[in-house]
Amino acid sequence: MSDDIQAGQGPSRRLVLGGLTGMAAVALLPGCASRDTGCAGTCPSDFVAASARLTGIELNGTYAQLAAQLWAELINLGRRDELDRVIRLASTAHSDDDLEHRLTESGLMPTAQDIIRAWYTGAVTIADPGRPGMTETKVVNYNEALVWTACSFTKPPATCGGPFGYWHDGPTA
Repeated sequence: MSDDIQAGQGPSRRLVLGGLTGMAAVALLPGCASRDTGCAGTCPSDFVAASARLTGIELNGTYAQLAAQLWAELINLGRRDELDRVIRLASTAHSDDDLEHRLTESGLMPTAQDIIRAWYTGAVTIADPGRPGMTETKVVNYNEALVWTACSFTKPPATCGGPFGYWHDGPTA
């Protein structure tokens, strides 16, 4: 995702049109307005700010769709109170060490780790209703996961890395 915008350049026409199309399509999906996410199908900006603090990556407006998807899945796990508490701690902690201490002391570190894991993998671990005590992973958005930002040397499978023929020349030193 971040590879689409080069330093010093704005987003490409394709990126802007794709984002607008995606936003329009999401608004038309049944159930978006009926989910109890606190913001009629979107997520609180506090969640994005807390997520940026937890992941260590600036989460700007280009992550809005992924943020809404992850928020919807995380609150569907029935842990809204825990999520709200993590958001509050992330917004009031004075430093990363302070945040880590507060999360550990309050017993919210596992919830914070779930948020981080969801952002980096694009997936949420949920209880498997057919097998008590077991979990399954629900992929929310693999291609937009933060792992592809953190590991800039690679990209999601089946995602083009450049214009036709970019693979012909070896990497620059």
